[in-house]
Amino acid sequence: MSNLIKVALNLPIYHTFDYMVPKGMNQPLAGIRVEIPFGRKKMVGITMKAGNAAIDGNLKLNYQVKELLKQIDEVPIINQDIMDICVWGSSYYQHPIGQVLFGAIPSILRKGEKINEEKFKNYYYSANSQIDTHYFNNKPSQKKIYEFIKNKNQTFLDDIKKITKNLTIFHTLVKEGYIKKLEYVPKNESESHSINLSTEQTNIYKSIKSDINSFNSYLIEGVTGSGKTELYIKISDLIASKRGQILIVVPEINLTPQTLER
Repeated sequence: MSNLIKVALNLPIYHTFDYMVPKGMNQPLAGIRVEIPFGRKKMVGITMKAGNAAIDGNLKLNYQVKELLKQIDEVPIINQDIMDICVWGSSYYQHPIGQVLFGAIPSILRKGEKINEEKFKNYYYSANSQIDTHYFNNKPSQKKIYEFIKNKNQTFLDDIKKITKNLTIFHTLVKEGYIKKLEYVPKNESESHSINLSTEQTNIYKSIKSDINSFNSYLIEGVTGSGKTELYIKISDLIASKRGQILIVVPEINLTPQTLER
């Protein structure tokens, strides 16, 4: 007995297609990419439902059911929440479900490429203090980059691009050990909530909190690293505790991981 599974394709077609899970292949979960035969070619599809029907030798169908060729993913790349949103969007806006699902994933994954976890890691850079600074004699460009990173606790690649267009120099410093490349690991939720506000932050927080139930506009001014983001998080926590809604627009892409973790 082999199970049927519904597969959505990136085509302007409003229905899914039935495929058979071959013997020896685990039943795919919903939201996994699979490779399937479609006409005379192979295509990438996204599974919609698992284990809803079965075929045995006594059941006759009025169409030929082909087998899946392979599973591309081991775990779903589209979780149930995103799947539900896509299904709703497809129905509400009358758009093919396959195109909606494929529009929710990066273009490289639409082609059936394996997920390279290394690409999804976020790194920051710090200066190696255990070096011979004579290396930078008569090397002003290298010294400028090194000093810039040295004066910051965590420097991301986007920051470095702001001070130099020649990243070859920067990568050479990393390769030779003058700059250390470290994986950025966001603080967990318990660590984030243990941060105490400064006096200035507390005054601003209290001012906004006093008018939280009415519409107001606030401009929080401060230099980089002064703690504006921490204020946004604390105020967002307050609004969320009152079952309100928050929209946070992140100004730099390197702030996205830590903001999501918070």
